[in-house]
Amino acid sequence: MSRYDLLVLGAGATGLAAARAARKAGRTVAIVDKAEPGGDCTHFGCVPSKTLLDLAHRVAGARAAQKWGLSPVGEVDFGKVMRHEMTSSTSSPRTSRQRSCVRRGSTSSAAGRG
Repeated sequence: MSRYDLLVLGAGATGLAAARAARKAGRTVAIVDKAEPGGDCTHFGCVPSKTLLDLAHRVAGARAAQKWGLSPVGEVDFGKVMRHEMTSSTSSPRTSRQRSCVRRGSTSSAAGRG
């Protein structure tokens, strides 16, 4: 059985920050989470929301540019946007960094609930 200096429940932004700080202080860390590292913000909240806001600004800009001769902008396929967002958010560089944070150094991870 392995022994750790710190057990972190949850691999969201705060849990990963706590694990990183403990590792920098020379501690061994175990993280337990029910899902992939990154938490709700990465997978369901902040990151997907910002992606949708970016798309909305781009569509609004394209529609506004019609007064300068740009052809009309088609309809947005929201289902396709969401499918793209869900697949890209799980393979983004940010998510990859979070996964590597768990794999590096003296941090172990396990699936579970605290």
